[in-house]
Amino acid sequence: MSSLQEIESAIRELSEGDRAKLITDLPGLLPELDGDNVWRLIALDPRPHPKLSALIDQVDAERARHPETHAVLRDTDFGQ
Repeated sequence: MSSLQEIESAIRELSEGDRAKLITDLPGLLPELDGDNVWRLIALDPRPHPKLSALIDQVDAERARHPETHAVLRDTDFGQ
């Protein structure tokens, strides 16, 4: 049995409470699960991303045509 299979088996055997705790702990153990980190990796990736760039251009053009349909976000919108 591989280490990965052993880990998967151990996870399946966890109690509901321990599984819930693991869900909150996993981004610390596996940084690639952290959404902010994923976007940071995308932003810093030097390779071209034509589909993402095209989508951003499309949204920017739409916002320029109809700015009233795009909400402006402020720090206070996030309850900090």
